[in-house]
Amino acid sequence: MPSVALIVNGGQITYDEALKNVAQGRELIVFKGSGRAADVIAAAWEKSQTEDPRIAEIVRWGKITLFDVVEGPEKLATLIRQSLWRQTQ
Repeated sequence: MPSVALIVNGGQITYDEALKNVAQGRELIVFKGSGRAADVIAAAWEKSQTEDPRIAEIVRWGKITLFDVVEGPEKLATLIRQSLWRQTQ
């Protein structure tokens, strides 16, 4: 079944969960502006660099889409629908 992983805020466990989702080929929608782990991953994705090996692996191999939290729920719903639809094609 098509699926996406939502990365919102989070701490140390979030990095492990993100890595597991990347290993399964699942797209990550990272909520930029939600804080902590999500913002660290978003910044590493935008700069294409990080010193943390876990984050480097997430950025290197992950199918990452950034979602700015100020964009609102309608934009998020559209983003999720588009991602799930692409997976069925």
